[in-house]
Amino acid sequence: MLWLILILIVVFLWAIVNIFDKHIVTDELKDPFLCTTVYGIITFILFSVIVLITRQKIMLPSNVIIATVSAGIVLGIAIFFYYKSLGHEEVSRVMPMLELVPLFTLILATVFLHEYFSFMKYVGMALLIGGGFLISLKKSKKSKKFYLTPVVITVLIAAIFFALRSVLVRYATFYASSLQLIFWIGLGGFFVALILLIFHHPHIIKKTQIKGFEHLIIINAFSAITFILYVYIIKIAPAVSFVSALGAVQGLFVFIIATILSRAGKIVHESLKRDIIIQKIIAIVLIIFGVILITI
Repeated sequence: MLWLILILIVVFLWAIVNIFDKHIVTDELKDPFLCTTVYGIITFILFSVIVLITRQKIMLPSNVIIATVSAGIVLGIAIFFYYKSLGHEEVSRVMPMLELVPLFTLILATVFLHEYFSFMKYVGMALLIGGGFLISLKKSKKSKKFYLTPVVITVLIAAIFFALRSVLVRYATFYASSLQLIFWIGLGGFFVALILLIFHHPHIIKKTQIKGFEHLIIINAFSAITFILYVYIIKIAPAVSFVSALGAVQGLFVFIIATILSRAGKIVHESLKRDIIIQKIIAIVLIIFGVILITI
């Protein structure tokens, strides 16, 4: 059960990353293009250095290279929509909504990796969807009617690409170690960053002078390092869907941390209204029960 302990550690660390990402993209840089570009460049540099230091063999079969480069590309796309969502919605809503990732991961894993599960595990997936839907509901101040937060589309797109990333990485781990794969994953992310830089370079370069740019570099470096551990977890876990499903706990961690910081008036500022907190708690409980059904 080493993979279980490790994934819980990783999602807790990523919850901290989510909090700082929200602060950076909302209060400091306010630019998902810049954030995605920096993520791709920093990740590629760090992964290349690690591969060089550890003297990993990176010449792999063509199918593995294609899969891992593709994983890096779809990860870069997912990161962009993730930043875009954070820029317009509370982080404690965005992250639980991303728990649709396990659903898409299950579908993709079933189709491409032939991972099949019991009826109760599908019930767990349904609870995850229900929890994600509940937390995406907001009440209009004027009409008092409920509506879906506008970022639900961008979050949904991010979830699909995050799921595809996981399945591609899982496939590649059948043929190589995690340290052999990270160079190609980083290269795929760098391609996304390069495309954004080409089309938005005057705007991006100007934004590098804004306060918070150094914060983005540090938090992206930290995120990239923890991603290496995530790739290793995918390799040793019994199924990629289990890893993706346990990521649902990340939403709980984000909610707790964001609520504490909001009460303290630091870094993030989320609604502390009683009905909204109750709504988030119920949604997260549904997600947790979904995780339990998936992993038993």
